[in-house]
Amino acid sequence: CLFFRLHSGLDIDNYLWAEDGEIFFGAASKLGIQSLWTPYAGYIHLYPRVVAWLANYLPLAYVPKVYFFAWALAFLASVYAITYCAIKTKLNYFNIIFLMVFIILQPNDSEVFFSLTNSQWLLGLALTIILATQHALKLNISRLIFVVIACLTGPFSILVTPLVILKVMLQNSFNKNK
Repeated sequence: CLFFRLHSGLDIDNYLWAEDGEIFFGAASKLGIQSLWTPYAGYIHLYPRVVAWLANYLPLAYVPKVYFFAWALAFLASVYAITYCAIKTKLNYFNIIFLMVFIILQPNDSEVFFSLTNSQWLLGLALTIILATQHALKLNISRLIFVVIACLTGPFSILVTPLVILKVMLQNSFNKNK
């Protein structure tokens, strides 16, 4: 399904949307590594800033491809989190596929999909699932790195923290989840 959406007029080679270029790539070009902790619109966008900083070392023609690949990684993080929790809750494979198709086919005008700028929403979805569901993923080092990056990408740590605190209080599991 996603493949067909990609080929419905999206030209990845010429696609930088909103903050992708001016804010993230521009700051990486001007500020270098300092751009990673430069706030924009009130919070740090760590994931797109890391991508932009790394892409800054490549020829400009590769930047849209790198940004798209980074969006795809954020998409796959949300697919992984949803699938993992769906399997843990013993959903059948038809329902898991339905969940994926539901996300892929949501109505949009390519603003959220295929955009490094808005990959934060996919990371936020994965973060919420990881931290707030009953079958949360156990935090090994790679998941912990993901959680830190996702928390510092957008307003998600502010939005998810009350859910996590409520979960810990309801389950009386502070020592287990600290």
